Amino acid sequence: MSSKFTKVIIRYHLFSWPEENIIMLCPLCSSPRSHPFHQSSKPLQRDYYQCNDCELVWVPEKFHVEPQIERNEYDLHTNQIGDLGYMRFLNKVVPHIGEHFNVEQPTSEAWLKNVTEKHANTAITPKYRQPTSNITGIDFGCGKAPALAVQLYELGFTMHVYDKFFAAYTDNLEQEYDFIVSTETIEHIYEAKNTWAQWHTMLKSDGCLIVMTQRVKSRDAFTTWRYIHDPTHICFYSDNTARFIAQEYGYHLKLIQQDIMLFTR
Repeated sequence: MSSKFTKVIIRYHLFSWPEENIIMLCPLCSSPRSHPFHQSSKPLQRDYYQCNDCELVWVPEKFHVEPQIERNEYDLHTNQIGDLGYMRFLNKVVPHIGEHFNVEQPTSEAWLKNVTEKHANTAITPKYRQPTSNITGIDFGCGKAPALAVQLYELGFTMHVYDKFFAAYTDNLEQEYDFIVSTETIEHIYEAKNTWAQWHTMLKSDGCLIVMTQRVKSRDAFTTWRYIHDPTHICFYSDNTARFIAQEYGYHLKLIQQDIMLFTR
């Protein structure tokens, strides 16, 4: 996803382990066993560690930007429902949700263009209800516009939304859903363990969880990966990390392309 980043300069001595007797735990599995994975100098100066157990790669807290700077970064995003390219990008996850519930998705460009034009001015609200639907989902991390929610609504699903900055409808986190979808969000969340546990609690027994985030390919590829240049990207998942999560929660896992993880119960 394209974005213009504000200039963020963070200066620390790279790969300086915490002081003696201070244990740095993995944000996903709480393992104290990790190792230095990479250090970057441009455009950000940051350390990256990898967990020995779940293989999550993460940025230590001392390199995280302040919440207001994080919000400012998201305000620069131009992700709107009226942007057909953005709608196409999000649409990649829609067929997999439709397939899980045996709902056929219109595949034509005309359908997506119609949805884009119809909902160009649709505002953020907690819920988009389909009167005849008994299947409910939530878009976790929807951003400034319900771009994915309106696509799934038009397929016949009742949709809820949540975003920490732009749609903080916390009551929506107290419900159970047939499916949870989260696109380009989990890489921003340092409290990874709590978030995955929360999703598990929110997901019905026969539900599906679909997460879109670009995955780590290799250590060599990581060094030139543009994905790590975003100062708000602080947790990076790999295929093995996805397998760890699936085993932890008893999910069936399907890895789709290089950026979609589909978990089913």
